[in-house]
Amino acid sequence: MKKIILFLFLAIVFNTGFKTTGKGSKTLNFVDKAKYVADTIENPYYLLNYPFEVYKNSFIEKLDSRLGKGKITIADSETKVVDYTLTLTKISFTESIDPQTVNDTTSEDSGKIFPTQLCSMKVETALYNSKGELIDNITCITNDHEVLANNKKNHGTYLIKTLPDNIFIRLAKICATSTMDELLKKISKN
Repeated sequence: MKKIILFLFLAIVFNTGFKTTGKGSKTLNFVDKAKYVADTIENPYYLLNYPFEVYKNSFIEKLDSRLGKGKITIADSETKVVDYTLTLTKISFTESIDPQTVNDTTSEDSGKIFPTQLCSMKVETALYNSKGELIDNITCITNDHEVLANNKKNHGTYLIKTLPDNIFIRLAKICATSTMDELLKKISKN
């Protein structure tokens, strides 16, 4: 059984066409041309917890950590020829009000509307081949929102379960993982 699992694992790894080092490895040049777009409510609760650069750097760091798992190396400044170029073109942030209504008829809060926050991030990148020809655009959109929760101390009332202060860092990392997965799919087709 162990031999079968090992064989399947090796078949999957070598079928991708990438190797971690040496001949046949793929190189990727990363170009940062990010423009920031923020669409938010008047007094955002989460978006301004960190500078936009922190969110972008979180995306880049997570993307870089995923590249090794995808058997691709980032080209350094001395690399003359690269197999692919990934250009980060735009990062959009949204924080908005997402009203939620309590639908619990046994609660004293039944019918009450709570102004919960919705946070979303959209990262746009472009993947090019070694000739500079566009292979495809890769866009990732992810979000998270506060939710209503029954107050454990007073079961008849509801409260808003807030998001972590670093929610946009978490969203950036999710976008990096999704971008890397899409990048690997597109490279495997070329």
